[in-house]
Amino acid sequence: MPHSLHEFMNKLNRATSHEEMLSGIMDSAVHQLGLSGCAVFLKKGDRFKVKISRGFSSRFQRHFLPSESDEHFSALLNCPRGMSFEDGGPFAEKKGNHLFLFPLQFKGLCIGFSVMARRNPFSPDELMTFENLSILAAFILHDEILEEKLRSRSIFDDETGAYNAFYFKLKMADALGYLDRYNHGFAVLGIRYRSTISLKRLYGNLRVRESLCVLTQKIRSAIRTIDTPARFEESTFYILLRTPQKEAAGPLARRIITIIEEGLQEIEMKAPMDYAILFVDKNIPYLSVIRALEEALDESQRKRGLVIATP
Repeated sequence: MPHSLHEFMNKLNRATSHEEMLSGIMDSAVHQLGLSGCAVFLKKGDRFKVKISRGFSSRFQRHFLPSESDEHFSALLNCPRGMSFEDGGPFAEKKGNHLFLFPLQFKGLCIGFSVMARRNPFSPDELMTFENLSILAAFILHDEILEEKLRSRSIFDDETGAYNAFYFKLKMADALGYLDRYNHGFAVLGIRYRSTISLKRLYGNLRVRESLCVLTQKIRSAIRTIDTPARFEESTFYILLRTPQKEAAGPLARRIITIIEEGLQEIEMKAPMDYAILFVDKNIPYLSVIRALEEALDESQRKRGLVIATP
């Protein structure tokens, strides 16, 4: 934990990813303010998705997914100094908690919000400290958004060689069109490291990056050329599998999982993984597919195994 501004800035300078920088901010907020919970939510379309969290339960994170149309959040987004909620409030995980929500903005545009919680009320100085850390988080998120826009101009992920999310969305549209014309379904397999931060602490950044490349190679060796493996975020992969039989999706997913886990054993890395498979046999929106897989991956984290997702 950084115990001074100098140590805190050194930690940020040593970070090799946006996630690590946000992690440093979260750790600093928890340490300085004695928080029971702290999180950053990123705006995705008209909704907000948890980006990084400390102390809040996975259940709280799953159900705390507000949209801009929510009356409380429309008020929050128009309150540049943030809003406090005392003795539980509409967003508290536990009764008696004090929450403070701060909008993350860049040049007047909302890109997310941060939230902190603890049992005791916050002083004005503590609120100012959290505001300053949140403003820094907003700059980091904006930089990440810009990088994602630049990467979207290519169809490949520069680091692993997998396809990127932009290309995956195009292939999904193609698969949904094929489904409409010929009634041929398809499957999407979701794979992710359970905790990239923990792996980096255990193995180091370089080995984790190398493992993601190995992961991509093993995925490609286990699928056909008509299938599409794509990298989302830092350590999440979605694989579009052009298999029209629903009953074949589960066994195919397990075969791919076995090959992936054998590859990680070859490089002597113990990396807990979450897995989810979704079979699509009716035309549904692209975002509904992604959200269903995200929820199933969260369930896999709890159940420690492959989860069959439902749209």
